[in-house]
Amino acid sequence: MEVHQLGKIEPAIELDIQNTGDQSAPEHQQSAPQAGQEGQKLYTVFVGSTYKDMKDIRAAVLQRLNSSKEYKAIGMEDFTAADGRQLEYIRDRLKDTDIYVLILGGRYGSLIPKTRPGEEDKSYTQKEYEMAMEDPDIRVLAFLCRKPGDLPEKKRWKDDKEHELLTKFIDKVKDDHTFMFWDIEDSPEKIAGDVYQSLSQMDKNVLRGWVRGASGSSAK
Repeated sequence: MEVHQLGKIEPAIELDIQNTGDQSAPEHQQSAPQAGQEGQKLYTVFVGSTYKDMKDIRAAVLQRLNSSKEYKAIGMEDFTAADGRQLEYIRDRLKDTDIYVLILGGRYGSLIPKTRPGEEDKSYTQKEYEMAMEDPDIRVLAFLCRKPGDLPEKKRWKDDKEHELLTKFIDKVKDDHTFMFWDIEDSPEKIAGDVYQSLSQMDKNVLRGWVRGASGSSAK
């Protein structure tokens, strides 16, 4: 997996991803999520992506991160709020997030209902990404499909409008900070391994994290 450093680079992130094959955890490490031990610092990772088309990849990433003792990963599957409160719910979850991981394929995502005339079209995925970028305490990593046009039809944009919105979003991500490509032939487990490797190379000293106490409670 290649690392591209175009535009603004997020501080304190140094990545050196090598394409060394499947980086997924051994099967016995992926059997069940493990909670951090008492006194060990954990980091909350928000995995952002469009919903149906990225479900298998997102599930693999969540499983890989939650199988470690260092991360607590959350994704869209954790959302319980109705559409009208989804942005509020996302904003609340980002308050406790240390790392935001964006994974984009060939879909732009569901659009946020407009509240006033002339408001631009924007997906929930792009909005949550922008909210993460605005928070100085959150580090952002982005994984983009190298050739989204070659994805299966059900995982690509449905019309020219969605294609245009997705292209603009991808260009914005590329301009904002470091990004990495994933390839169509990569398995979900391979992509999950690359995400885990990227996080492992991140300087954790700049992250807030939280510590699990003896009673299971936590504190930043």
